[in-house]
Amino acid sequence: MPKNRKRKVHLKFYVNPDEEFIIREKAASCHKNLSDYLRMISIKGAIYEVNFHELDEFSKQLSQLRFEFNRIGNNINQVAKKVNLIDE
Repeated sequence: MPKNRKRKVHLKFYVNPDEEFIIREKAASCHKNLSDYLRMISIKGAIYEVNFHELDEFSKQLSQLRFEFNRIGNNINQVAKKVNLIDE
């Protein structure tokens, strides 16, 4: 065992192949490796997965709206420039 290892106690338990598959799938869905997943679920009792997909979609739509407002602002500036040139 490496001397710089933070966790020095090794725990071991047995599962059947179906249980192993389910545990590994749940760890992967939480974006955790197996050790981190088992440690968190054992200590905290639950792992909450937050889905940011809707937030990403909202962010994309907001970015598109910002782009459109900038285009409208550019058009208004062009019109204002022409109006000011005509008055002179």
